[in-house]
Amino acid sequence: MARVVVVTDNEELRLTMRESLVRSGHAVRTAGDWDGLVRELSSPACRLMLVDGRLPGLLPEPLAGLAASLSHAPQVRTIRAPAPPLVAITSERIQLLANRLVGRLAREDRRELRLLGLGRDTFRVLDIAGAAELPVLIVGEQGTGKKRVARALHARSGSGGPLVAVSAVPEGPAGTLYVPEAGQRDLESLAEACQETGWRLCAGSRVHLALPTWRHVALAPLRARPDELRRLVNLYLERYRARLGLPRRRFDRALWRLVRAHRWPGNARELEGFVVQALTSTRGDVVRASALPPRVRALVDRPASASLVEHADKLQDVAEGQLQELVDGLEPGSPVHRAVTEATERALIKLTLRRTGGDQKAAAELLGVARNTLRAKAIRFGLIEPRPRGTRR
Repeated sequence: MARVVVVTDNEELRLTMRESLVRSGHAVRTAGDWDGLVRELSSPACRLMLVDGRLPGLLPEPLAGLAASLSHAPQVRTIRAPAPPLVAITSERIQLLANRLVGRLAREDRRELRLLGLGRDTFRVLDIAGAAELPVLIVGEQGTGKKRVARALHARSGSGGPLVAVSAVPEGPAGTLYVPEAGQRDLESLAEACQETGWRLCAGSRVHLALPTWRHVALAPLRARPDELRRLVNLYLERYRARLGLPRRRFDRALWRLVRAHRWPGNARELEGFVVQALTSTRGDVVRASALPPRVRALVDRPASASLVEHADKLQDVAEGQLQELVDGLEPGSPVHRAVTEATERALIKLTLRRTGGDQKAAAELLGVARNTLRAKAIRFGLIEPRPRGTRR
């Protein structure tokens, strides 16, 4: 994304203008002296520069000559404010000027970014992470939009180059490398390679990793943000009905009840998919729950197993965090698979027997296994004592 640069030695004014422009969706850099002005003007990402007319050492002739000498100069606009300095330009005028000269994130993209779980200061978070030279770790559950955030960070960094999703540093012009779900050691090695080759590194992870020198951006799951659910649904409704050439549509009350009751373990990706199917499965101005085909309604009609699936997903996230160090230190031939599987199975059987008061038949029914299977495993794990030979059941 094209970058707006604000140049003034007034620190308070720099912060105020930066906040105003970031809030309206722009990638912003600031400078407080002539050296900073030269450095930012030399960047290919610079498309608009707002320069304080009272900046010490500023002369119009050197500034004009510098701009003219740069290869990208025809696309750079330098706006000098007459006395009084830039503070005289209202934030509304700054935003309008920037929007006209360099463009900004599409309104729909900005709305969606605000609803992906970054919090109220979405663009401040993105701007800080995007402007830094450090690699970025985007942490969030499956379907929270980690790659979309990576695209926004790439755009707001103003570094140019492509955004690629591969697990190794590619050849060619440097850009942003997005790596989903890699281990800590792999990411540390990639960060070193990226630093050497000029690539910017963004990584997605469902668990927090111990990467202290990285920027960390966390996405809250959709179930933790019920107030944002309706806005996100309406955004997807409008997006896809426009793409499909359909009239404006809305959900009826019954369907809204189903949507609010669903836990959305797949987060925004799951919600987006449901909206598309609901739109394409019914006719009329109102999408009614009663009119949805069974296969579509089943996506939000919470079955008895939905809670089980959701808890299993959470267990996977916790397990990944606990097992990462173990996997990083693996040696060929290690019996890790058997050890981890047995430890998990032992805990499950132990808790189930505790719930049933030691009733093996009831425990087997809860787990969906044969009683003899449960008993054999419980004996092997040391959870129950084997019967002496010749003892009747």
